[in-house]
Amino acid sequence: MTNTTRLDAMVFRTLFKKAYIKEYLYRALRNAEFGDADIFITPLMTRIVVYVNRPGSLVSRHGDMIRRLEAELRRAGIENPKIEVKKIREGLLNPQVLANHLALQIEANKYSRALLHRLKNAVLAAGARGIEIIINGRLGGTRARHERLVAGYIRKIGWHAEQLVKEGFSIAIPKLGVVGIRVRVVPPGTVFPDEIKVKEPHELPEEVKKQLGIESNESEVQAQGH
Repeated sequence: MTNTTRLDAMVFRTLFKKAYIKEYLYRALRNAEFGDADIFITPLMTRIVVYVNRPGSLVSRHGDMIRRLEAELRRAGIENPKIEVKKIREGLLNPQVLANHLALQIEANKYSRALLHRLKNAVLAAGARGIEIIINGRLGGTRARHERLVAGYIRKIGWHAEQLVKEGFSIAIPKLGVVGIRVRVVPPGTVFPDEIKVKEPHELPEEVKKQLGIESNESEVQAQGH
């Protein structure tokens, strides 16, 4: 085995472990409204920083839940896992948190269109440029339903949509069957390339004009007056 092959195998194992840990945490911490996790694998330990919207449901006085999660990961072959729990700063802007929240509401039989609109308004009020919620499955009645809510500015396709639009997915299992929830959020301050406006020389600040050697209109007028 060459050095390159060994390196490729090591990278693959690391990526596989990280994917496994995230999938496990997504399932185990859904009730805490799991948002994401940073995973650092070193020769001595596997440090896992978990971001959830409801950390109080995990951090008990004795830390039993954290120890149980670490024990499960050790049994799965993860070397010396150490979990740290942090609250997400702005859960309303995290699409994974939103998807998990909706899944829990559906399973608790609390879903309604009014709930979607309240959530949409809260997300936009938090500063998001846009939000899309898609729900597929049996939400009531005998037939599956497809519901979609879009508000603000959202991109569907293209490289920039994949890179700049955040996405979360969750599954609810109510009594009637399986329901899939997909949430897409455009974070505050996101600017897509086709929105960039190139300023004309006369629109630039005076300081920038001087740096570029561009005379201002005022200077031109004064010169003509002389």
